Amino acid sequence: MKLLLTLLLAFQAGSMNDVNELRQMLGKNYRSVLDMLNVRNQVILRNTERLAPQQAAQMRARMIEPPFPAEQLKLPLDLNNIGQGLALYVFEHDFTTDRINLFFCAAQPAEGNLAARTERLVAIQVLLDDSLSPLPAVEMFQAVYMLPRPFPLETYESVATYPIAAGLGGVAWDLGAHEAIYQGVRGNSLVTGQFWITDKGLFGTCLKPPKLVP
Repeated sequence: MKLLLTLLLAFQAGSMNDVNELRQMLGKNYRSVLDMLNVRNQVILRNTERLAPQQAAQMRARMIEPPFPAEQLKLPLDLNNIGQGLALYVFEHDFTTDRINLFFCAAQPAEGNLAARTERLVAIQVLLDDSLSPLPAVEMFQAVYMLPRPFPLETYESVATYPIAAGLGGVAWDLGAHEAIYQGVRGNSLVTGQFWITDKGLFGTCLKPPKLVP
């Protein structure tokens, strides 16, 4: 076990950046989020074009920028759309990412003490498979991604209402301006867990918050 933890911590610096990258996306407007996704995608395209230009062309065709999801306020990302780069690399050393859902607060006019805001990314859900991970997901998030000691979900007062299943336990992390949630998922061969990270301040003051559904 000591050797295993040593090997895990060898990846710590790079892996920590995965959680930090998700946190850095929170609070960004839609245009900025697309720009961040495109940066990831360009890395993949450059690496692919040198060896398989036809495949790179097919990948580029799937990376079309979608319009802002004004109704659902949710942008699903996977390997077949503009989220290809993020879905491929986030948590790549430890988990397999099936899909990432981005949830936005709609643009809102000034009201009371709140200034006018453009649309903002307020929550991110990562649906993942941890079946090949050397440690349970919660232990990985602490040992490798350096998240603090978690709280049991049943005792944590979250700012948002998450799609949490009864009887499956789960944990929450208070990360200051952000909160993170993890719970296992049953009955899905591709997804064994859901990880959430949310901007507490923006979500709590959003006049039209998104409905957090997978």
